[in-house]
Amino acid sequence: TPIVIEVQKYINRNYHNEDLSISEVANSLGVSQTYLTRLFKRELKMTFADYLTNVRIKNAIILMRDPYLELYEIAELIGYSTQHYFSNVFKKHVGISPKDYKLGVVNESRH
Repeated sequence: TPIVIEVQKYINRNYHNEDLSISEVANSLGVSQTYLTRLFKRELKMTFADYLTNVRIKNAIILMRDPYLELYEIAELIGYSTQHYFSNVFKKHVGISPKDYKLGVVNESRH
């Protein structure tokens, strides 16, 4: 639906905001949080938080191609206040630590 598309656009523009929440998005679109929660689950088969995490991890993976960016900087750029929390979320979603992932990406690009 158009509302879910607007939510996705909003998240893509604001994922770096550490305090981004479904209530903020609902308010900006003029719909209730309850309605948005149900709509999200029904159309995307995941929660708002899961979708936001996926967007953040995808962007972290893109940022990891930059060999000069440190992990704590990447964590801040994608909306996590600490590198530790970012590392836990990344490992849970990707299967390896961001440090190991970044080392693999940086080493690959050197060949």
